[in-house]
Amino acid sequence: MRKFSILFLVALSCSSIVQAEPRNCNDAWTAYVASNPAGQDLKYNTTIKTTVDGNVILNQSGTRETIVLSSSAVQVETNTITNGNSVTSTITKDEFIKVCNQGQTPGTGAPGYTFAIVEQSRKTITVPAGTFDCNYVKIQMTPTASAPQGAGPMVMETWSTVDAVDPIQVQSIVSTTMQSSGQTMVNIITVELVSRR
Repeated sequence: MRKFSILFLVALSCSSIVQAEPRNCNDAWTAYVASNPAGQDLKYNTTIKTTVDGNVILNQSGTRETIVLSSSAVQVETNTITNGNSVTSTITKDEFIKVCNQGQTPGTGAPGYTFAIVEQSRKTITVPAGTFDCNYVKIQMTPTASAPQGAGPMVMETWSTVDAVDPIQVQSIVSTTMQSSGQTMVNIITVELVSRR
């Protein structure tokens, strides 16, 4: 689970810097640190909707608050409160770079997936925290032969503020598809910024 969490952060960081020239894992880390300054407090609403063959089997909403306890060139420590449960975690530059170098860069994908940027543009988006001018990136991840059995395509959309110094994620939508026992399961996770301090 921790590897997937770091992988997700790496993908988001890559998507937030992809507007510029091609980057590397060190640039992705730099973008992650810049978007997580010490003291930052972000609150999000999260919705998870899961369907099997078009029938809704889960439709759940919750909240997530992430407080950046410390942030430096070598690590970022956060306290994340999800639906009342608090978890403190530290992600080091070495961990981040290791996962990134395992293929989480544009054009190569995550382990078991190819990775393609299918759209990038500027968009204005309104969420509960307000209206923001954002860099929008849509990434398609396609399973390869080494992906888990039944794995289908993943689509990640992110809207991050147009702020080179302190960009924040305003909204993200991640859609995954899996095949199992002849059934198709689709999972869509939507995260929207509610407040920022």
